[in-house]
Amino acid sequence: MSGTIVKSDKCLVKRNREIDTLGDMVKLLIKDANTCESHIRKEDSQFWRRALVRAVFALIEGGTYRVKQAALGAAESQLVLPTEEAQPIFSAAEILLLKEESYEVSEKGEPYVQPKFVQISKNVKFAFMAFARANKIDCELKLDDGWEAFKKSIEIRNRLTHPKNIDDLNVSDSELDKVRKAELWYREYIKKICLIAFQAADNEIEKLVSYRKDCKSDDV
Repeated sequence: MSGTIVKSDKCLVKRNREIDTLGDMVKLLIKDANTCESHIRKEDSQFWRRALVRAVFALIEGGTYRVKQAALGAAESQLVLPTEEAQPIFSAAEILLLKEESYEVSEKGEPYVQPKFVQISKNVKFAFMAFARANKIDCELKLDDGWEAFKKSIEIRNRLTHPKNIDDLNVSDSELDKVRKAELWYREYIKKICLIAFQAADNEIEKLVSYRKDCKSDDV
């Protein structure tokens, strides 16, 4: 069966708005990280090193959540012309993971929604995969040196979050370098996918405009 729904340009604008929201959050969280960096340059201390680690992971976790919401928004606003086959972008399981939800049954036998925690490295992979698919873009997450620095930084963050002794609260120079490298890797990738996704949305709008023009020509 061919597609019977033509999403309006308002829906496509909504998709761009989701990407804008992602960009706004990332900018704010980058500003927090930059503030920590500024203090480290002026007066290096373990306090500001720990603060930088926390700020970088707020950026990564907050940014990744918004990437998932932008993926959902793109899927909901996909353009389907009457001449095309309508295909779901995400499975039911993927939609739940994007919403960070799962279902459980209470003692009364009633279903309820509860938050779904996904390990951060897996969550980042899934979020960017979903974003690329929903926006129909080719932007593979590179598991390069930046990715390895990110995985090492997770261990550093976890140690600071759950310290067992005083030494666990110290961030060494080499650890600080890894966190910085992870932040740069994440920032560059976020910027890249946002730019590509904006272009993809613009292409969809052009496709809709062209379709409408063809319809008017057929009516003449």
